[in-house]
Amino acid sequence: MEAQHGRKMPVVQHLVIAALLATLAACLASILLLGRLVGDRSPVLFRALTANLVLFGLLTAVGLGYRLVEAWPPTGSGSAGALHALAAQILALTVLKIAWLRSLATVALALRQRPVAPRLDRAAAIAAVSFGLLATAGWAHVARTGELSFVVAVALVSDAFALVVVVAVSTWLWRESSSASGIAGRRAMRWFSAGNVAVVACVALSFAASAIWPAWSGSLQALAHSLALLAYEALLVAWAVRWAGAWAEEGQGGAGGGSAFDLAVERCGLSKREREVAARLCQGRTNQEIADDLFVALQTVKDHNYRIFQKAGVRNRTELARRLMSPERR
Repeated sequence: MEAQHGRKMPVVQHLVIAALLATLAACLASILLLGRLVGDRSPVLFRALTANLVLFGLLTAVGLGYRLVEAWPPTGSGSAGALHALAAQILALTVLKIAWLRSLATVALALRQRPVAPRLDRAAAIAAVSFGLLATAGWAHVARTGELSFVVAVALVSDAFALVVVVAVSTWLWRESSSASGIAGRRAMRWFSAGNVAVVACVALSFAASAIWPAWSGSLQALAHSLALLAYEALLVAWAVRWAGAWAEEGQGGAGGGSAFDLAVERCGLSKREREVAARLCQGRTNQEIADDLFVALQTVKDHNYRIFQKAGVRNRTELARRLMSPERR
């Protein structure tokens, strides 16, 4: 027993711990960078991306923690305490996956400039409760039998479900990109979709490799996944630098996002908030959609509309769009 407790931790476990710390640090750095890039220009997109990154970091932390408990030298995965710890982590992973999928859909909706529909929250809640109950039942099975087979099967099903949802959301966003009004918007949506599909492909290949090559399973696979997650966060920031900032600027510029709108807004003397509301009015958004997008009350949007119409000298949205998109009309 003493020899077992004195055994040194394998090198790969040290690498997994280092990957865990690096992933969490990269998550924090990514959020700070995204805040500087799109925080002020598109608060809705920034909040969605921040939630996505935070949940992604938590998934990574819990997943790597699972591998550490599974291969911890003093106990191993066969002790009762380790089995319960592993079951608890699988339960946390299944719920976190659903929360991350919901955040991914929120990012897609933000890029499409659409509010989060209540049915999305209902679907996420139903999925989280369903998988959570299955994982809890698996935990009870561990307590009775001392085997992880059932709860691991639940984790695999939740993985497959997550991969399908990511592909579905990415496909929808790619199709929606064809109707985006600006070049930056189309490319931002398409690159975001392509990046997520690439992550799904890498994860699927990793699972296939573990089935063919047993040595790939365990800590080595966890280390590869953590490195892939680090790459994902780096690519997400690179995407924000290249396209998300341009998308935010384009969205602030109205339906077409050009100097004509900027000139008209300046002539009308609109404030920063009125400019944001006017840009969305020109895009054909409803008052409720604008309220959801800007996180303000519906009556606040109506009040902004009244002041915008007064300053622009128009009577309705159609006249406003003509006035702001054609500044030569006075």
